[in-house]
Amino acid sequence: MDGPIVVTVGQLQGGNRFNILPETAEIAGTIRSLLIGNRKIAQESVRLKAQRIAESYGVTAEVTIESSSGYEVLVSDPAATKAVIPALEAATGPGKTSEIRPTMGSEDFGSFGRNIPVVFWILNASPFSDRAGAPYHAPEFAIDETALRVGVRALVGSAMAYMLRPASAPTSERLQR
Repeated sequence: MDGPIVVTVGQLQGGNRFNILPETAEIAGTIRSLLIGNRKIAQESVRLKAQRIAESYGVTAEVTIESSSGYEVLVSDPAATKAVIPALEAATGPGKTSEIRPTMGSEDFGSFGRNIPVVFWILNASPFSDRAGAPYHAPEFAIDETALRVGVRALVGSAMAYMLRPASAPTSERLQR
């Protein structure tokens, strides 16, 4: 009830002939959630369901969940975000920045935010004026390289805004120099 949980089966392997039951089969995939607690609940649920389904057929199931694989949940630091939003708006122009709602995508940037404040932002570089382009990692992915000028302004401006915050900001919010 605390947000979505997505269990994806990305691999299913077993046997090498269409008319012979395999001795073993292997299923692999991912479990994603916006909360670590939900991920743990889903992992235990997958483990129990696999074992009980196997038992009902008189076989066994071994479930291995690699907690080291996968990425941390990516959460932008609220104070750091507040500090850089004006710079992002200055780089993009009035009314061209917006907050992105949480998504179930996988992003390794979340690992950086474990010990330091981070702000994750996405540069819209779609080559189409009337719609979004293909998603990242898609074969059709392409960008409008003129958007890179906006991206550089946004990156430099947000870095400067964060570093030049008032010294009165709490230590956790200030960049360690």
